[in-house]
Amino acid sequence: MDLLSLDLFLPCPPPVIPQPWHVENVARLLVLCGSNLCYTFLASKALNGRLDEISRIIIYIILVCEKDGYHMSWAVKLVQQICKVFSTEPERFFFIQHLENMFSEVTREFFESSVAGNNFEDRETFQTLCILLDSSARFHTKLLHMFLK
Repeated sequence: MDLLSLDLFLPCPPPVIPQPWHVENVARLLVLCGSNLCYTFLASKALNGRLDEISRIIIYIILVCEKDGYHMSWAVKLVQQICKVFSTEPERFFFIQHLENMFSEVTREFFESSVAGNNFEDRETFQTLCILLDSSARFHTKLLHMFLK
């Protein structure tokens, strides 16, 4: 019996299928990578018109800042930098509008998940919802403060 015929009888390892990353983990990675890489990543997506995607990531970056104790002013400055990618006021307004709509959508998703899930996940999801609401208030306070200066 040669070696090639032996290969037929050896068990095949299961194929490795990569799973998509949870948005919160992507956001945490971007925060840990620092301002320059995070900005470059998000600005590239902004220039390619992927506003829903970057809005969702920014919401999770804001959530990560609140959960992990990073300064919310960092997230505000990041949004300010992303705004500069857009060349006109209507484009900037449209981006901010997308961001605000995404806050509502993500909040609604967490609420619906906390109402429909099991006990352990309910508690964790509800806690994340509360943190999201706190982070939203802190982010908007810093954002408004920046504009009032």
